[in-house]
Amino acid sequence: MMFAAQQVTDDQQGPAVAQDLDRARNRTILPIFGHSGSIAQKKTLSGSFIELDGPRTEPIISSINLYRYVKERKEQMNHSQTGQVTQSAAEIYEGFFIPALFREWPDRIIAAANIQAGQRVLDVACGTGILARAVAERVGPTGSVIGLDINEGMLTMAKRKAPNIEWKHGRAESLPFEDNTFDTVVSQFGLMFFENRLAAIHEMSRVLRPGGQLAIAVWGALEKTPGYAAMAALLERLFGSETAEALHAPYSLGDLEVLLPLFDDPNLQNIKVATIDGTARFPSISAWVFTEIKGWTLSDSIDEAQYQHLLEEAEKELQPFVRVDHAVTFPTPAYIVTATRK
Repeated sequence: MMFAAQQVTDDQQGPAVAQDLDRARNRTILPIFGHSGSIAQKKTLSGSFIELDGPRTEPIISSINLYRYVKERKEQMNHSQTGQVTQSAAEIYEGFFIPALFREWPDRIIAAANIQAGQRVLDVACGTGILARAVAERVGPTGSVIGLDINEGMLTMAKRKAPNIEWKHGRAESLPFEDNTFDTVVSQFGLMFFENRLAAIHEMSRVLRPGGQLAIAVWGALEKTPGYAAMAALLERLFGSETAEALHAPYSLGDLEVLLPLFDDPNLQNIKVATIDGTARFPSISAWVFTEIKGWTLSDSIDEAQYQHLLEEAEKELQPFVRVDHAVTFPTPAYIVTATRK
């Protein structure tokens, strides 16, 4: 079989994302468990391609399980690993996380998916609805968008922000829709938290019509996100590895050898991956710490005394990310994977 994924940079997002894979002149055969192949590299102006070629030596599910084992991903993720938050945390998420981290991404995902007016779109793991709201503007009155999330607190906030959009409670692994329902399915930074990622990808492909587009954004590697790498190290030093795991979980698909096999689905073709450089922006270190603890999954595991201690230590250890105006910025690279329904 052939499994290919084009890599393009942020400034190549337009024509490069749509470029025919057969025209690529730079292909790297990525050694994935369960596949065999060779490596070939040539110069290209269109970015680098990752292509898996050769016979499968064993079912792909075995390689996925091995990846999860190597990454020490627990079968049953706890509260912090699954990204579930309370209603009050959802309010903080909308007010602080959205402007700091997520506001710059909807337009990029919409462009990658080539969403057009009049289309019917599903946003999986919609959270408080930042992507779904942008999609609704793009598809206009002749189109429609449905936002789906497993977290009731997030959906309550989403409904408050955009009552005109249809919001549904549900799991990505068992979408409550008929086959061939949507023109486009999108998901912004949710795939990392799904209990069964393979099942979720298959479900998203199932509800796409033939020729429909899938676009999924995930964060890059933690070690390439210096701000959160430093924050995770600080949490581990102060409170232990279990607490720090909350900041490792969002980056669990930052390795392409883990991410790309998830899209080896019989319903999908033309798989491409774009590497995009984002930027986190917090007003201050204290605002950053507040957002992470109160608006994420750690609010139940860190008491007030620990929170104050964290603030004190953060002011010292996170200074490298502070600008002269006291704001905090650091790079947040991510991947946007696109695919077409066969």
